[in-house]
Amino acid sequence: MNARQRFNACMRFEKVDRLPFFDFAYWTETLTRWYEEGLPRDDYPARYFGLDRFWEGVPVNLNMVPGFEHVVLEEDAETVTYRSSDGITARHRKTGSSIPQFLDYPVKTLDDFRRLVAERYHASSRTRLPQYFDDYARSVRDRDYPLGCPTGGFFGQIRNWMGLENACIAFAQQPEFIHEMCDFIADFTIEVIDPVLDAVDVDYCSFWEDMAYNSGPLISPAMFREFLLPRYKRVTECIRSHGVEVITVDCDGDHGLLTPLWLEGGVNLFYPLEIRAGIDPVAMRREYGERALLMGGVDKFALAAGREAIDRVIDEVVAPLAPQLGFVPMPDHRVPPNVALDDYIYYLKRCREVTTFA
Repeated sequence: MNARQRFNACMRFEKVDRLPFFDFAYWTETLTRWYEEGLPRDDYPARYFGLDRFWEGVPVNLNMVPGFEHVVLEEDAETVTYRSSDGITARHRKTGSSIPQFLDYPVKTLDDFRRLVAERYHASSRTRLPQYFDDYARSVRDRDYPLGCPTGGFFGQIRNWMGLENACIAFAQQPEFIHEMCDFIADFTIEVIDPVLDAVDVDYCSFWEDMAYNSGPLISPAMFREFLLPRYKRVTECIRSHGVEVITVDCDGDHGLLTPLWLEGGVNLFYPLEIRAGIDPVAMRREYGERALLMGGVDKFALAAGREAIDRVIDEVVAPLAPQLGFVPMPDHRVPPNVALDDYIYYLKRCREVTTFA
């Protein structure tokens, strides 16, 4: 089977030669360490490790067009403060891969939002799609790997416009503001992706939210039901009208209270299933059966704890889920730099042993 056949069959709970096999990503510092431990510098890590081709999407631009001018506002020996193309002002350390300190956002009021939309979110902009889109569509028609279509997000997009604290306050205190933003996001997303799904036979569509932390979601299930659920249904109905069966959501943290709402809204594949946040993929399969497709669930910290810990993850998570299908084992976020190359290769070897059927 090729990678595309394998992914689609696995997601449909049909017979496969083995499970799909790929990773979330690696921190830059992880690769630096692995190069010192023998990883070839003249090859792609995924290719070297023998992973399936994945994480490729139709190059749809759902961002601001045009973006803000990137401007450096302040700089010293250790940090640089800048306004990025998405209008966010942030301070970033010059070394390492740390998350920036976010200082300011482009949307504070309803007027800010309406002005941003009027100036930078025209769905009909030709730059939303590749310049030679017809050629691109023909080039992927006979591919042998799964291809996705990005569909943005709701909470994630609002947070990027307003900042996390301001967004959460608005969900609680400015319901009409949130309703207007969510309606716009749904309308805009459908208008952009509808012609894409007409032209390209994609294998999945993908939302990105990151709306939970290690103790639970950042908004309540009641808020999700009021603000997000009706708009999710609109977008996923559009997606399914084009024959796309797999609709993913990328959400870190403990999203357990939101999982049934995403399922109700038409989303059916969840990743990266962060173990330390309390997500249990074996329990999810037991609770939701084949309604929930699973991707991730391999504790990234266990990969750093030695082979006994790796064996435990394989035996307790991967081995029980593998024969049930509808599951792709994967570290539950970027592989951290405290994982030794030899231990990572050992994890791949053990994982292959319990996910190969032919």
